[in-house]
Amino acid sequence: MLFTALCSVIAVAAAGLTVKWLLDRSRHPAEITWQEFAIGMAVAAFVITPLVAWIGFNVARSNNVTFSESWNGWELSVVKQDITCTRDGPCANEYNCDPYLCNPHSCNCRCTSRDDKGSCTSESCDTCWDTCYHDCPYTTIESNYIVQTTLGNVTISSYRFPENPQAHRWRKSVAVPQSLIARVGEGIPAFWNSVKVRIDNGAPGPVSIRKNYENYILASDRTILKQYSSDLAKFREANILPPVPVNIHDFYLADKVMFIGYQPENPDLWQSTLRYLNAALGSELQGDLHLVVVGAKQALENPDLYTLVLRAHWQDRRIFGRNCLSKNGIAVIAGTADGKTVAWARAFTGMPVGNEALTVAVRNKLKGTPLDPSTVIGAVRGEFYAKAGLRTARGVHGNGALEKILWGLTEPATKFSRVSMKAQDKDDVGTGYLYLLGEIELTSKQQTVIGVIEFIASLFIWLAAALIGERRRRNW
Repeated sequence: MLFTALCSVIAVAAAGLTVKWLLDRSRHPAEITWQEFAIGMAVAAFVITPLVAWIGFNVARSNNVTFSESWNGWELSVVKQDITCTRDGPCANEYNCDPYLCNPHSCNCRCTSRDDKGSCTSESCDTCWDTCYHDCPYTTIESNYIVQTTLGNVTISSYRFPENPQAHRWRKSVAVPQSLIARVGEGIPAFWNSVKVRIDNGAPGPVSIRKNYENYILASDRTILKQYSSDLAKFREANILPPVPVNIHDFYLADKVMFIGYQPENPDLWQSTLRYLNAALGSELQGDLHLVVVGAKQALENPDLYTLVLRAHWQDRRIFGRNCLSKNGIAVIAGTADGKTVAWARAFTGMPVGNEALTVAVRNKLKGTPLDPSTVIGAVRGEFYAKAGLRTARGVHGNGALEKILWGLTEPATKFSRVSMKAQDKDDVGTGYLYLLGEIELTSKQQTVIGVIEFIASLFIWLAAALIGERRRRNW
């Protein structure tokens, strides 16, 4: 940053001298005196450049430390908001109707008097009007369908037509276009209705959304706390390293079970089972579990190497950008040779230290487990309960291996703890990694942008100097 600031000051000085030389050479009334030049350079070097550099550095560094993580929770309730439609009212699906005259303005102007030079001195004009239209709704009612969750509200459909929109025309003579019905939708959305059924049965479903957070470890290019591996290229070429699972589908559902070299008979059941576990894990322990079931020979031959390489892969900012394995992430790898049992298991988390007992338990207790989602993951289900007089949701545990380990149901020491990045609160786990902020460097592009902004901001000094006062007459 110091080099960038120095280059900016030199560029500003060169620009000031160039402007001064051009003004002097052209004998322009505006000028930059040597006194003004000295004052301008002082302002540029000691005020504008440091201020822009400080602001730019903090904005760029904040951008560099910002990553994304998954928050998991539960459905709470469904809401249908009916909107009564009126002309020029609150509904969204409308057409132009009921024209009226508006915006009076002069038109058809004619000259009525001219001076001796032929220039018009007075004229007579007519008054013309534009044609404006009201906004008329197609139907008498539109509806918003919303799901309330422990993570906030999720809109499933907005300004949706009622079922059979033609029977609810606002004006009987104006039909609702079929193309608009296809785009907007009609009646109760199927997804919203399925949520309502779960809510009515007292069995909330899982929710997952993406949120931004700060990660100093991933942002640092020099820290030894990240995983590195010389075998990354070899494993990537073999195509046995899955991407970090970050995609959300169907509004708030996430698939976080990955199959490498193995294809189960019921992949949807695996995904659903893990969603329910993550709903409880996220809302209770702030964790986010990813499960990799691998049957690839190259992985089975050396489980420890595969685990190390996968961790390095998921922490590679060049590949995943903001979507690297997050600090609340838990990765479990289950190897299978026969597709029926877990041959070996490994685990790691998104933080360099903490949860060692958890990773050891995964390694020791999953081996030999039948390769079935309820046995490996568990059978978590959701239920409603009252907290501080308000209804919320929580998970009810089953008997799965990972379920027992993550909550420490058998051995309390294995219970997952979310390690803090800042360690500024009393209940934070760990000592924090704020010291890594000093290692975070700006990219060449960011430094260049800051330098350009410094230069442009400083150019206003020479504009002000040139406009202040005028050149005194001299005998040239």
